Formats: sequence, structure tokens, C-alpha cells
Amino acid sequence: MNPLARGLAAVALTGCASLALAAGGDVSIASLDRIGRAIVVQKCPRPIEVKTVLIRAEKAGSPDDEMESTACPGLRMAIYRANATKPPRERPMSLVLEEANPQLAAVVGVGAAVDGVRAALGPPTVMLGDNLVYALAARDTITFEVQAGRVRAVTWTWDVE
Repeated sequence: MNPLARGLAAVALTGCASLALAAGGDVSIASLDRIGRAIVVQKCPRPIEVKTVLIRAEKAGSPDDEMESTACPGLRMAIYRANATKPPRERPMSLVLEEANPQLAAVVGVGAAVDGVRAALGPPTVMLGDNLVYALAARDTITFEVQAGRVRAVTWTWDVE
């Protein structure tokens, strides 16, 4: 089993304690998952670019599914849209924050010190270079991309299967 899969399995079994911040907010793996999903659901009021790719249905006569990627100022996101149901079922695939976002606590947001992220969330599930990877659920992750000791971007990835 590779280190990422081993770490993700360990976190899924043990969970992650949350930390109450001085500002009264709660930063935990579960709250970060909810925040990321909420940002994707809210969409972007002024997208710079939206691309849709059709995913051919396995059964003849079934509607094709879609993967939609959206670029917005300071963030990028992708959703999977299953069109077999009415209304279509949308599931987040990924979210990348490249600028500070008011929904994400400053201690774990873009520009935060890596030591603050570690203090808030504990040790990462996996280290990829300087980047901190935490398991959200079985195969879902949040990655804090680090440059010069500070968070450069925050990336959520969710399994859609």
C-alpha cells in the first residue's frame, strides 16, 4: 500500500480532533470538508472560464454525464453532473483556492504559516515535498500547497465514484 493510501486509511479509522480557535471558530478536518463543499455549491458569480466535457453513458439510451470545470478569480473548481436523475445530481470533484477566502479560517487559508496549519490540524496524513496532505474521508483529501513556509494554495479533491 502506498504511503498516501496508508495514511488516508489511518485517518479514516481514527478521525481528527478539532481545535477551537481564539476567534471562536472551529477548525477541523470535517469543518474544512464542509467549507470546501459549500464554496463549490455557491458557484462563482463571475467565472472567467467554464468548460464542460461530456462523459458517455455506459447504457445505451441513458443521458451522458458531464464534468464541468470553472475558473474564477482566486479559485478553480470541478463538478461531476450525473444526468440520469431529474434534477441532475452534482458532486464536487475538486476545488483550488489560490487567494484568501473569507469562508476559510485565516490560520489554514492562503497565506497562513505552515506551523499554524500544523497547530490547528495536527500532523498531516502525508507529506508531499513541503505540501501537507490531510484525509477528509476514505479517498477525499485537502492539500495545503506550501512555498517558503506559507500556504500558497489549498486544494480539495473528492472521489465521485
